[in-house]
Amino acid sequence: ELKDRRIPFQLRYVLIPGYTDDPKDVDDLMAWASDQPTLQFIELLPFHELGKHKWAEMGLKYKLEGVNPPSQDQLQAFAAKCDKAGIKV
Repeated sequence: ELKDRRIPFQLRYVLIPGYTDDPKDVDDLMAWASDQPTLQFIELLPFHELGKHKWAEMGLKYKLEGVNPPSQDQLQAFAAKCDKAGIKV
């Protein structure tokens, strides 16, 4: 509908190693994004653990325990795929 109505939009993508960085998923995202004429850019949001303590405070198990933030190489690889697809990041 955004395409049909010519509504500009931005996409925020959280890169979580082991969850949202599968090469096929990223390639599918690039294919989809390349077909969106009103997509202005993808805002790449690297996973972090800044809110981890809130889970403990609420008495909840932190479901991403053991997941590390993406490396600079992983971030650069994602940005390179965007660049190759002609998508601003």
